[in-house]
Amino acid sequence: MSLPTAPASAAASLREEFDRCFATLPVPLEPTEELLAIRVGGDSYALRLREVAEISAGHPVSRLPSTTPHLLGLAGLRTHRAGVVVPVFSLASLLGAAGGADAPRWLALCDAQEPFALAFDFFEGHLRLPAAALHPDVPGAARRFTSGLARAPSANGGFIDRTLINLSLIAAALLARSDPARRTKEQ
Repeated sequence: MSLPTAPASAAASLREEFDRCFATLPVPLEPTEELLAIRVGGDSYALRLREVAEISAGHPVSRLPSTTPHLLGLAGLRTHRAGVVVPVFSLASLLGAAGGADAPRWLALCDAQEPFALAFDFFEGHLRLPAAALHPDVPGAARRFTSGLARAPSANGGFIDRTLINLSLIAAALLARSDPARRTKEQ
């Protein structure tokens, strides 16, 4: 009794296709940018994930008397490294956004030389966009702490333009404000 030759030829065909897959160069992946989609004062924004150490909700912020603009108070955060107490600034106030919440629910711990947190109203999710979806110019906007626009797909099949917040610009401004020697150099 002889076995049919069809399984042997099918196995040979599969083996040849398998070998061909490794003989061709892989298609390079398009560069992407990881973003956090947020809302501040009713407007759509995005934070670059690489600039954020942690995001959390519901941490109490201890208010304190201060003349520092935009400062909401201090918050104790437990990070992947250890517990830290950081100053918390209102992102709505920094951006000049109207209608930001009085007590924003979300905090973004910024991965900067001097850690700080930014408070904002709503966290909408994680985005992984192709680099081509990020544009360096924000049409018609001259906001101080932004550096472009991200065009992201929306739930209804269209697109949402999200203004990119530049956390390094915010960190530099906050550090300059807190360091009198830097302030006199800039003036």
